[in-house]
Amino acid sequence: MSIDMFKEYKKALNQMKKEVYKKTFSDPTTYFYLVTSILSTLQNGIDINENLALYLSAKTVNVLSLAGLIGNYVKYENSNNTKELSIQLKKSLTDIAKNTETYSLLLQDYNKITDDIAKLFKELNFTDPLDICMHYHDFLYDGILSYNKSFNYKIFPYDKDCVEETMGARVFSGAAVCRHIASLLSDVMEKMGYVVVPLSTTTINKDTTHDTLNMDHLVVGLINDGKRVVYDPTNDVWATYYKSKEIGNLVLFDMLKTGKKNTLVISKGQQIFAGGQNRYINFAQFLGTTDYIDQKTVFDSFASFTFHGRYDINNNLIRDFYDNDLGLMERIANEEKKISPHSDSPILKWTID
Repeated sequence: MSIDMFKEYKKALNQMKKEVYKKTFSDPTTYFYLVTSILSTLQNGIDINENLALYLSAKTVNVLSLAGLIGNYVKYENSNNTKELSIQLKKSLTDIAKNTETYSLLLQDYNKITDDIAKLFKELNFTDPLDICMHYHDFLYDGILSYNKSFNYKIFPYDKDCVEETMGARVFSGAAVCRHIASLLSDVMEKMGYVVVPLSTTTINKDTTHDTLNMDHLVVGLINDGKRVVYDPTNDVWATYYKSKEIGNLVLFDMLKTGKKNTLVISKGQQIFAGGQNRYINFAQFLGTTDYIDQKTVFDSFASFTFHGRYDINNNLIRDFYDNDLGLMERIANEEKKISPHSDSPILKWTID
C-alpha cells in the first residue's frame, strides 16, 4: 500500500469511527478497496471476511449501507459480544441486498407465485391444513414447484442467503433446505388465511441435555379450529403436543412417524423467522393455544390421504399452473440467486444488477 493510500486509509477510518457516514472518495474503485481494507483490519476474529468482500464487490451497493457495515464493526470491535456483532452485520448485509432493483423484482414475483399456489390449493379443494401440508410435500418433491421439474434437498457449501422475507424463493430453483421449504409453506398458508409461523427447532432424545440445544432446523407451527400442531415439510413429519411438557422456556412436542421416541423442541423466546408484526401475533397465538391436534387425527388424515391418492399429476389445474407459471418460477430462481448467491464452489463476486 502506498503512503498516499495509507493516509487515505487512516483518514477514512477515523472519519467512520466518528460515525460521519458520507462518501469521501470520488473514485468507486479506490473507495471499495479502502472499505475492504478497513473491514479486514477490524475482522475481530470472526470468519466473515469472505462474505464482506463478496458483498462489497457489488458496484450497486449503497454508500450509506457500506458506512453502516463499518459502523457496526467499529461499534463492536473492542467487545466480546460476537453474537451481537454477527446479528448487526447480517442486518447490514440484508439492508444492502434489499436496497436493489433485483430485490424489488424478486419480492414482486415471489408475492405473485405464492398467490398462485394458494389459489391452486383452494381450487383443488385442499382446505384442511393437514391436507395442505401433505400435498405441499408431494408437490415439492415431485418438482411441481420448481422450474426444472425436479427437487432435491441440498446444502450448498457456499451460501450467502440473508434476506428472510423471500427465503422461500430458493425452492423454485429445484434445490433448497429446511429454512427455504418451511418459509414457502408458511407464506402460502398465511395467504390462505391460516395462523401459521415458521419455527426454529431441534430434535432431542432421552439422552439430550436441554442446556446445550442448537435450534438448527426450521419447521411450521400452525393452528386449525383452535388446535395446534407442528409440521416438518422437509421430512414429512408431524409433531403433536399431547401432554403438558414444558421445561423452562422450552415447549416439547412428541414426533410422529419417526420410528423412535424423539421430541421436537421450540423456544418461547425465539426470534421469529422472516419476522413482521403479523408473524409475532401468530406465534403468540400459537403458544397461547392450549388444545392440540391429537395423534389419532393426524394418523386418520394421513391414512385417508394415502388411500384416496395424493393427487393426479395430470390434473388440468396442476398442468395449467405449471405451464402458466414456469417462466415465473425460472425468473424467481435467477433473481434469488443474485440476491443470495449459492454454489458448490467459492463465490468470488456478487453481481446484482
